[in-house]
Amino acid sequence: YPMMLLHDADGNHARATGSFLTALILFSTLTDRVPSKLPAFAGLGISEADQTRLREIATEQVALLSPRLHCPNDRKL
Repeated sequence: YPMMLLHDADGNHARATGSFLTALILFSTLTDRVPSKLPAFAGLGISEADQTRLREIATEQVALLSPRLHCPNDRKL
């Protein structure tokens, strides 16, 4: 996803898009819900189109390698 900038120019700090993607992965991990079903949120400084793309990316990544994959007592997403 080279066109989606996730870090500030300093390379250390997350942009709003990077923080949102992290939050989506964490949300999915904690709730066992799919991020792509979440609505758009106002006031984040991220366009609705970018939020949609980030939700799709998070959903794809969680499906590829579930964060809970190595937790034997958890069910897979």
